[in-house]
Amino acid sequence: MSLDKNIIGIAAVAQNGVIGIKEENEMPWRCGEYVSHPFWNNFKDKQSFRPNDMKHFEDTTMGNVVIMGRKTWDSIPEKYRPLKERENIILSRREQFSGEGFSFYSSKEGVLDFIKKQDKKIFVMGGENIYRMFMPEMNGLIITRLHKDFEGDVYFPNMDLWTLTNRKPLGNADSELASLEYYVKK
Repeated sequence: MSLDKNIIGIAAVAQNGVIGIKEENEMPWRCGEYVSHPFWNNFKDKQSFRPNDMKHFEDTTMGNVVIMGRKTWDSIPEKYRPLKERENIILSRREQFSGEGFSFYSSKEGVLDFIKKQDKKIFVMGGENIYRMFMPEMNGLIITRLHKDFEGDVYFPNMDLWTLTNRKPLGNADSELASLEYYVKK
């Protein structure tokens, strides 16, 4: 379905496609061993990736709409929920999900009806099922690519139908370890 809207997937993705660990409901590079993981020893500044990635995410999505599943919502620390200065949309199969600072939808069709009325950019921010569900409607991807395999059991969908248009280092992070990648549909 073409909505004639700017719908962009935004994600951090390991070289092997991993975006998360189901049991921890977390990205593997954000788990407790984050700083001690050998991957980070290759950075001149061990903390350079995470702040740059989060700043890029914030700057890119600010003032726009972010769509996420309930598990992604739950993975955001409470002090950061809802994501400030963004319209937070949660899609879940649960019939009821209550809270403040977000709009809740129990169907993709409901979210698509909402999107049709928007003038803002729409960012799909996960998790795996939400990316898969909205892949046909997305016309762009912004991927923070970690150039390393991570263990996990949650994956970003296949990107065979996408063309890389630009790759650049992530802030002051070493581009051999992490980069920003921009894609459009083939």
